[in-house]
Amino acid sequence: MRGAADSRGSTLVYALAAIVAFAGPLALAAQNPDSMARAAECRRCAEFNAPHAPGKIYGNTYWVGTAAVGSILITWDRGHILIDGGVPESAPRILANIRALGFRPEDVKLILNSHTHYDHAGGIEPLRRATGAEVAASDAAARDDDAFLFTQPTRYPTVVSDFEHGFSVLESIPCDILITPHPAASEMWERIARRDAGDAAALVNRDACKQVAANGRRDLNARLARERSGSGKGQSGLPDGRRGTSN
Repeated sequence: MRGAADSRGSTLVYALAAIVAFAGPLALAAQNPDSMARAAECRRCAEFNAPHAPGKIYGNTYWVGTAAVGSILITWDRGHILIDGGVPESAPRILANIRALGFRPEDVKLILNSHTHYDHAGGIEPLRRATGAEVAASDAAARDDDAFLFTQPTRYPTVVSDFEHGFSVLESIPCDILITPHPAASEMWERIARRDAGDAAALVNRDACKQVAANGRRDLNARLARERSGSGKGQSGLPDGRRGTSN
């Protein structure tokens, strides 16, 4: 999935948006109430809400999230796109970061949720209210809970094939710069520091999406094997964010 061309005519692959393909077709959806309930019990919200200065990643793509959790602003003359909203406490910080970059939150027309974990979806409802934007999330995404089994997906029967479709998409698309929901998963701050120190290619890894797909497929197969052996119950969290996939 390529981003809109910037002022120099360059384009950027938004790998984070492509990761959403893991969960199947996108559909307009309301805020997941489970995410809001979990946010109220969040023991890491202070960490997830730690401030970070907003800034340009590349072209018309900007970091407006916190130090630990991503929120990505993609600007466009027809209306901006915001990917993820952090925890509920992060919404005011995200709005302030958008303004600090010289953009108006009211010009955000679409909020895209990469996945329904509380640390990425919890802030979407207050951001929706503040911007008036529509919200897009996967209609069929499996909730990350201890009861869900990929080998018995009664609530989401196509979950495995949808993940495989997502992997195939990631393997096939042009991919230059990987942006993950947690910046640590893709060493975002280290790469930006190298870029700012003069390494113009520090953010570029054209194999990044293939690596995400390979790691995700490995995690999926391992999860399926655990469930089939009877040891997979209560082990949620797929894929593993520390290896460059979403968490």
